[in-house]
Amino acid sequence: MLDRLQALATDTSSEKRRELLSEISDLFLTDSELHSDRELLLFRDVLMRMLDLVDSDARKMFSNASANNTSLPRDLALRLANDEIDVAEPILQQSSVLTDTDMISITRDKGDDHRVAIARRENLSEPLTDALLEHGGQPVWQEVSGNKGAQFSEDGMARMIDRAADDAVLRDNLANRQDLSREVAEQLLPILPDDAKDRLTRLFEEDHDKAEKLLDDAQFKAQAESLATRQDRLDARILIRKIQNGQITLDDAVQQLAQHEQIREIALVLSSVADLPESVANNVLLQVKDEPSIVLCRSIGLSDTTFHKIALVRARKLRLPDSTAHRALAEYKKIDQASAQRAIRFVKMRQANNAATG
Repeated sequence: MLDRLQALATDTSSEKRRELLSEISDLFLTDSELHSDRELLLFRDVLMRMLDLVDSDARKMFSNASANNTSLPRDLALRLANDEIDVAEPILQQSSVLTDTDMISITRDKGDDHRVAIARRENLSEPLTDALLEHGGQPVWQEVSGNKGAQFSEDGMARMIDRAADDAVLRDNLANRQDLSREVAEQLLPILPDDAKDRLTRLFEEDHDKAEKLLDDAQFKAQAESLATRQDRLDARILIRKIQNGQITLDDAVQQLAQHEQIREIALVLSSVADLPESVANNVLLQVKDEPSIVLCRSIGLSDTTFHKIALVRARKLRLPDSTAHRALAEYKKIDQASAQRAIRFVKMRQANNAATG
C-alpha cells in the first residue's frame, strides 16, 4: 500500500491524483472514529492539500463519501461546503459536522444553489431558517416552507405568509404543514385557494380533536420522536438477548430490523455480536463504501440473503440506487469468513492501541 501511494504521489497527472485522493480518503474513512487525534490532523492536512490538486469530479466523489462521516474534520467539511454546488451539496444536506454558525455564514456568502441544499437538511433551526429567508430567493423559500423539520420564528413565519399571497407553491406548502398555530392558520386562510381553505377550515372548526392534536403537535413532536427512538433501541436489545439465549437466529433478528429499515438498530445488534463499539458499526453502515460493511457482516457469519437486505437498507438511507446493493452482494460472496475475521481482529487491536496511547 505504501509503495502504491508513493508511486501515485510522484505522478502529477490528473488521473493519478484522483486515484491518490481515492486511496487516501479510503484510508481515512475506513474506521475513521478509531484514528488518534494526531492521525486525524495528518489526514486533514493531506486531504486539504489533495483537494486543491484534483478536479471537481474527484472532489465531488470525496464529498459524497464523507458527507455522513461524523469524524470529518470541520475545516475539511467547510472546504467542501464552500466549493461549487456539485461538490458542496452532499455536505450541506447531510453533514452533522457543520454548525448553525457555519451554515448561516454560507447562506450569507454563497448563492441560492447552496441555500437550497441547506434548506433540504433534515432539521433547520429558527436562526438558520431566518437566515435562509433573509438571503434566499423564491426557490429557497419554497424549499424551506416544504421542509417538515424547519422551525420558524414568529417573524419568519409572518414573512412567509406575506410572500405566500403571490406564490402558489408557498401557499400549498404552508397549508400542508402540521405545526401551524391557530393564529397563523387564521392569517393564512384568506389567501388560500378554495380547496386548501376548506381543508384548514374543516380541521380547525369541524374536527375539534384533530385541531387540538395539530396545535399540540409541535410541542410534543420532539418527545414523541425521542420515545420512538428509545423503544426501537429497547426492541433491538431484546433481540440481542434472544440471540444470546438461542431463541432467535442472528439472521432472523437482522432481517426483522431490515424489514423496517432500522439501520441504527441493525448497527447495535452487529456491534454486540462482533464485540465492537456501537459507533464503529454505525460508521460502517452509514458510509458510502461497501467494503467495511462486507467485512463486518461476513465476519459474524451473516447469510448472503441477510447481507443483501442490509445493503438495500444502506442504499435507501444513503440515497443510492439499489444496484449498489446488488454489486455489494456480489463482492460479499467473494470474501471468506476467516479473512473477514482477521480484518476485524486488526481493527480491535488498533482500537486497543489507540486507547492505550490516547
